[in-house]
Amino acid sequence: MTTKNKVRVPKIRFKEFSGEWKNKKLGDNVSIFDNKRVPIKRGNRVSGKFPYYGANGIQDRVSEYTHNGQFILIAEDETDSIDLTNYPIYLVNGKIWVNNHSHVVSCLNSIKNIYLSYYLKNINWSKYLVSSSGRYKLSLSSLKEINYRDTNIYEQSKIGEYFSKLDKLIKNQEQKVEQLKQLKRGYLQKMFPQKGALVPRLRFRGFSGEWEERKLTNFVKIKTGNKNVEDNVLNGKYNFFDRSSVLKHLDTYDYDGKVIVYPGEGSSFMPKYFNGKYSLHQRAYGITSFKKVDAKFIFFFLQTQNNLFLRFSVGTTVKSLRMDSFRHVYLKYGTNIEQVKIGEYFTKLDKLIKLQQQKLSKLQQLKKGYLQKMFC
Repeated sequence: MTTKNKVRVPKIRFKEFSGEWKNKKLGDNVSIFDNKRVPIKRGNRVSGKFPYYGANGIQDRVSEYTHNGQFILIAEDETDSIDLTNYPIYLVNGKIWVNNHSHVVSCLNSIKNIYLSYYLKNINWSKYLVSSSGRYKLSLSSLKEINYRDTNIYEQSKIGEYFSKLDKLIKNQEQKVEQLKQLKRGYLQKMFPQKGALVPRLRFRGFSGEWEERKLTNFVKIKTGNKNVEDNVLNGKYNFFDRSSVLKHLDTYDYDGKVIVYPGEGSSFMPKYFNGKYSLHQRAYGITSFKKVDAKFIFFFLQTQNNLFLRFSVGTTVKSLRMDSFRHVYLKYGTNIEQVKIGEYFTKLDKLIKLQQQKLSKLQQLKKGYLQKMFC
């Protein structure tokens, strides 16, 4: 590839291509198949093999189809909280059913669907969307007015093939991450005794006998902090855990040591482990002062307790955790040596998941950068 900086020429280009790209209007260069769309309420759908598409991709699978061929699906309406740098666009092939929340287009002879689908991921969507009642709307007339640039069919094919290969790498990496997460979920279920049992289904060699069971509060202290969200300092030196799952920072700290942190609000309640200097929000909970139990063992055990915390939380739209919730947690535990062994195993598994997630992030950032530089 070579680097270019001319107007109507991409910054990065395959070396065999030259010349400026041409300005085009979408409505003049695609066929639109919105008239074939049919929405079906969930209760009226007949289950089958054909994907049922909405604004955000596949919603279901049904027994019939509305479209057959290669198409680009472009979301017609979305919540106004959507990230416009990742507007829902899907290149689809074969027999599909599309509801009325996604435009359906297919390119005419001078442009390839695969090229256009990637080009559209990189445009400024705010120019074409209208916000009303908390939702974005892409009208048919606005769809036709979308401006884009194209080049000869050979360069389009090369660009489309490149991004298609990159997407396959990303998909494979996503599968690796999900497989590791599924592996962890399975081991969490098997390496901690289930309800009514005192022996885990899966155990390291050399350990036997029943575990004991007592209230979590017999082994730890649970505290809240005295800070508010407004105390947050951008680029502060020390971790500040508030009532959300987003980590913030301060230039001072209140505590130093091992802590398992629970945010006070959320749709789920999953713990964070930290060892060092930190502060807590007045609605964040810190589990500390571990007596005769391993902190990492408790941390991973608590990852199996989300349903319990949800059951004892309060609120409807946003769930809130209360101090009293922790009194309902009963800890099952083996010897300290077995606890440490389990904690070390899941710590290694978490590091492996993090490593694979970092690889995925690098691929996603690579794609984002090339989308910006290989189109103009």
